[in-house]
Amino acid sequence: STEIRLLTADDYGRLTGHTVDLEPEEVLVQAENLDLPDTFYIEDLPFHIAGTIMDFPRYNSSILISGQTAQLFLVVADETVVSAISDRDASRVHREFRVQVDLDGTEEEKLAFVDPLLAADANDVYSVISHQDNAVDLYTMYGGFLFLGIFLGLLFLMATVLIMYYKQLTEGYEDRKRFEILQNVGMSHTEVRRSINSQILIVFFLPLVTAGIHVAFDFPFIFRVMTLMSLFDKKLFALCTAGCFLAFTVFYIVVYLLTSRLYYRIVRK
Repeated sequence: STEIRLLTADDYGRLTGHTVDLEPEEVLVQAENLDLPDTFYIEDLPFHIAGTIMDFPRYNSSILISGQTAQLFLVVADETVVSAISDRDASRVHREFRVQVDLDGTEEEKLAFVDPLLAADANDVYSVISHQDNAVDLYTMYGGFLFLGIFLGLLFLMATVLIMYYKQLTEGYEDRKRFEILQNVGMSHTEVRRSINSQILIVFFLPLVTAGIHVAFDFPFIFRVMTLMSLFDKKLFALCTAGCFLAFTVFYIVVYLLTSRLYYRIVRK
């Protein structure tokens, strides 16, 4: 199914500043998850694509045919075309009239202005959306998620450091006698250090590589979860994921250098 939003050429020009002149059968198109031929039909009405646009005013459309998967945004010639489409299937058509206002004043003054409108919103005659009111809700919700993310991240990092430290401490005492034997049979300190580094590198960075593979395979699923929180920019999410993984890698390297020195000092005793 497809969701279609329509806007007349006059409204499109008034909202974007781009003047367009269309014949009744011509449209400007912006499509998402949908491939259209040069000529397509809405019910039995044919339309020819006169051009594509990327600046469709999505929240000022005058008619909506509901759907779920694909989205189609059309600029049509005039209100006559809108009415013709509406008459074809009035049960699925929803007309909207929207007013968008930029208010002057402080954030508190803007909230005070819109509060009575929000209180009267329950009558279902109209709906009110306030940037300031939404910002308070979003900061409250996402601020909580940010706190949990930072708290759990620091908690897991501390656990990682402690596990690595005591693991190296324990293995150092267990391996000290083995390295003493190797040095007694002629192994130099340089060779001992090289052997220790190769052993620790495998133990430390194999889990990191495995975690990177897991993140790569889980990325599509995690992105789907994030879309439920209104994050739709896949490129931004990929950059954030890569940045977090890089930061964790740098932290991992620092911990590796510190614990490898501890291991080496224990083995040399």
